Amino acid sequence: MASNYKILSGMNLIESLRYGGYKNPAHAVAELIDNSIEAKAKHVELICLSEWNNDTKRFTVSQIAILDDGSGMNGEKLRRALRFGDGTRRDTGGIGKFGVGLPASSLSQCRRVDAYSWTKSANNTIHTYLDLDRVKGGQDEVPAPTRKSLPAQWKKAAKHLSKTSGTLIIWSNLDRCAWKRASTIFKHSELLIGRLYRKYLVNDVRIRMAAYEYEGGGISPDNDSESSERYVVPNDPMYLMAPSSTPGKWGQEPMFQKDGDRWEDKIPIKIDGAEHVVTVRYSIVKPEVREKDNPPGSTPHGKHAGANAGISIIRANRELDLDTNLLSGYDPTDRWWGCEVDFPPALDDFFGVTNSKQGATHFSDIAKNIKEVIGNKGERERISELKNDGDVISAAMAELIVKIWPRIRQLNEQNKLYKKGTKTRRHQDSHPKPEDVVVQRRKEEGHKGRSDETETKPEQERAQDIKKVLIDAGNPEKEAEDKARVIIQEHDKFVWTTTTLSGTQFFDVTPKSGVIHIKLNVDHAAYKNLVEVLGEVPENITLADANMRLRRAREGLRLLLASWGRFEDETLDDKKRKQIADLRYSWGSVLESFLEPNVE
Repeated sequence: MASNYKILSGMNLIESLRYGGYKNPAHAVAELIDNSIEAKAKHVELICLSEWNNDTKRFTVSQIAILDDGSGMNGEKLRRALRFGDGTRRDTGGIGKFGVGLPASSLSQCRRVDAYSWTKSANNTIHTYLDLDRVKGGQDEVPAPTRKSLPAQWKKAAKHLSKTSGTLIIWSNLDRCAWKRASTIFKHSELLIGRLYRKYLVNDVRIRMAAYEYEGGGISPDNDSESSERYVVPNDPMYLMAPSSTPGKWGQEPMFQKDGDRWEDKIPIKIDGAEHVVTVRYSIVKPEVREKDNPPGSTPHGKHAGANAGISIIRANRELDLDTNLLSGYDPTDRWWGCEVDFPPALDDFFGVTNSKQGATHFSDIAKNIKEVIGNKGERERISELKNDGDVISAAMAELIVKIWPRIRQLNEQNKLYKKGTKTRRHQDSHPKPEDVVVQRRKEEGHKGRSDETETKPEQERAQDIKKVLIDAGNPEKEAEDKARVIIQEHDKFVWTTTTLSGTQFFDVTPKSGVIHIKLNVDHAAYKNLVEVLGEVPENITLADANMRLRRAREGLRLLLASWGRFEDETLDDKKRKQIADLRYSWGSVLESFLEPNVE
C-alpha cells in the first residue's frame, strides 16, 4: 500500500515556501542581486516591463527581470539553481548561504520564473524555468535546459548585455508582488539596494534600474518620470561614503566623521575552538552639519539620516539588516551616529543569519533583551553564569553587545552635549545656567570648593585640561577642543560626560581646572531610568511618549529615594549610620539651595 506520509509534500510545500518571510519585493530582488555579485558581475540591471491593464486603465508591471554580466551558468548549474536547497555556491565564504535564494525569492513574488544563462557567447544561451501551474499539474522536475535565444524585448531593454557571459532571470505572473507600478518598485527598492550593496557600489559594481512599457511585442521607455532610468548610488548609514544618496551637499562629501582613533574595534569571537574577528565601526555627525538655525532633523539630510538610524549588520560586505534594538526608541540623536557590525560567514550560526539573509536573529534577540540577559547583576557575573550553564553562544553574544551598547549611548551623549554647546554659541546673551548661578551665590556666601582654587589658572591651560577630560570621555579631538573653548567662554562650572565606571557607582565627581567634572555611568540602571528618559525631547513627541517619560521619571525618583532609605536601613553600625545621616543633612542643605524656586 502506497504511503501518503512523505516528509516532503510536493506542491503544498512549495506553496508554503512562497510565504517564506521576505519583507517586501525589494528584499526578494536582493536575493537575485546576491547571485549576480557572487558571479563576479560588474553590471546588474533591474528592469520592469509594464503592460496596459484594462481594469485599472493604466500600465502595471507584468514582468520583472535581473540581468547581469557575471560568469553565467552551464546546463547543470542552471538546472540546480532552480531547485530548493541545491544552490551551487553554498558555504563558500561569499554572500550565498542555503541554496534557496533564487527559487524562494522568485516564487515569493510570482508563479513563473524563467532563467537564461550563457558562459561563452550570448549566441549560445540556454534556458529553463519553474512554473507553479505546471508543478501543480504534475511536473516534478526542473526541465532540462535547452538552447534558446534571449527574447527581443529584453535585448532591447538591456544596456549592459555581455556578449561573453551572463544571466537573465525573469519573473512573470506576479500574483504576490505587492507593488504594481515600476515607480513604486524603484521608490522602495533604490535606497534599500543602495544600502545593502554599498560596499560593492563604492568599488566596481554598477546597478541600473530601468522601466519600459510593453505593447504589441515592442517596448518603449516608461512615460512615468519617476520610473526613468537611473543608477543606484551608495546609501551609507555610517555617512562616510561619497558620493552617496544623501540629499544636498552631503551627497557629495561625507556627512559624518570617524569617531576618533577608536572608530574601529576588532573583537575576537571563539567558537568551537576557532577564533574569528568581528569588526565594529563607529561614526558621528560632523559639527557643522548641525549648525543650522532650523532643527537639523527636519532638513532633507536629517530625514535621510533618521531613516538610516540603527546598527548596520554586515556579512561578506553585504548588509543583512539595520537593527534598531539598541536605539532608545524616542531619542532623535540616534540619527546622528553610525555603527556597523561586520562579521564573516563562518559566524552565521553565532549571529543567527536567516536563510533569506534579512537579519541576524541571535544578535537581535540578545540586543532586544540585553537587560534580561545581564539582569540586575554585574555583566561579568551574569556572563559567567551563562557560560557555566552551558549557554556559551549567548554568553559570547552578550559579551559582544555589552561592548557595543555603552559606546552607542556615549555617542548619543556626545551629540546631546554638542547640541547644548551649539545653542550656547548661538545665544551668547542667554541666561546663565541655574547650577552656575547657585554656585556663584554660594561662593558669595562664603562656601568654598576645591574647583574654585583653580579657576584663576590661565585660560589656555584650563582649556587644555578640560579638552583632555572630554577626549577621555570619548569626544573626538576637534569636538573636545570646541566644547572646552565654549565652557571657558561661558564660565560653565560643570562638565557632564558619560562613561562606564567600575563597580556600582552611578556617577563620579572630579574637580579640575575650575570646573566640576561629573561622569555618569551609562551602565547603571539609574542612568536609564533617571537620565536617559529625561534627555532631549523630540519636537514631534507624542502624548503617549510624553506620559511614558513622566511615569518613568516619577518611578525613577521614587526608587532613587527608596534605595537611599534602604541603604540607611541596612547600615546596622550606629556610628556609620550617624555619619550617613550627617551626610544626608549636609547634602540636603546644598540640594535645597540648588532647587530653590528663585533659581531660573
